Amino acid sequence: MYSLRLQALRDRVESAVRAKLGPKVPILKVADLDNVGDNKSVCVIGTLMKNQVRKPSILKEIGEESAKSNENPDLDSADCFVDDSDELVLEDEVQRARLYFSKDQENFRVSQFVNGVVVGVHGHLVPVDAADGGGKFKVSDIVYPEPAPQANNPLPAKDRYVILMSGIELSCPTPVAALGKYSR
Repeated sequence: MYSLRLQALRDRVESAVRAKLGPKVPILKVADLDNVGDNKSVCVIGTLMKNQVRKPSILKEIGEESAKSNENPDLDSADCFVDDSDELVLEDEVQRARLYFSKDQENFRVSQFVNGVVVGVHGHLVPVDAADGGGKFKVSDIVYPEPAPQANNPLPAKDRYVILMSGIELSCPTPVAALGKYSR
């Protein structure tokens, strides 16, 4: 499902990237990041996926019913599914890249993103031996797809109305015929 969404939105995201970042920014697939030098600024188009520690899993719940685990009890009864250890990943048709936001980037937090959003991620690959974010793709900007083209629908020549009604209770003896005067 996500790969079909990526195929459908890739051109619109690429167009938005070109409009926002300029025509010279290289747009790559995730698999091509291996061929890009460290700290070279590029844009990668893919689907955001969020690895969540507290994400509910029916298989995990079934397994825990038969045998209580020694996992963190706070995670079992969590009212909140967001955790500081959550990780954001950009996925395309072939591969995944782990995304990295530096601590000083107030405008990007992992908790503000959800699964399945097709975006262009502008940034660079952090060297593997770096102390902070090594081997991850450091995000400098996120570009969302342009809006879909809208059909130009003409306005109707005559006003039309929709009536929303509730509590009619058709199964009970009520004066339903009186409602006819409102439905012309």
